[in-house]
Amino acid sequence: MVPFVVLITVLVCFVGYGLWPLVLSVLGYLVSEQSMDAMVLMFFWLSMVFIQFVAMWHIAKKKPSGRKFFFYTVWICVFVQGADLLLASEAEVPLWSLVDLFIYPALAMWVLYASDAKQYFEQ
Repeated sequence: MVPFVVLITVLVCFVGYGLWPLVLSVLGYLVSEQSMDAMVLMFFWLSMVFIQFVAMWHIAKKKPSGRKFFFYTVWICVFVQGADLLLASEAEVPLWSLVDLFIYPALAMWVLYASDAKQYFEQ
């Protein structure tokens, strides 16, 4: 059960905070009139996805360093998306959108560092 929890937690973080923004930036690049800005954003997300993929490989091999690098890149992605939300808002701060953005990575870190799933890396 523990490997399944680790697998699902890491995959949901990877899709939500790496792969999905990459897909959106590629689509933005394809339809954008300012292709240079979209291309820089696309390469940023591509590098984040690559680092997350390598970290997931280390997590699959039960190396604790993979967990650390995976969450470093997830939090970089969260802060970039949060800054985008703050810069895009005109009048008021989108508080619930920021809470929604930050809550899952915090819970995922708790699962992999503080719950019984941490035994996966201690075997």
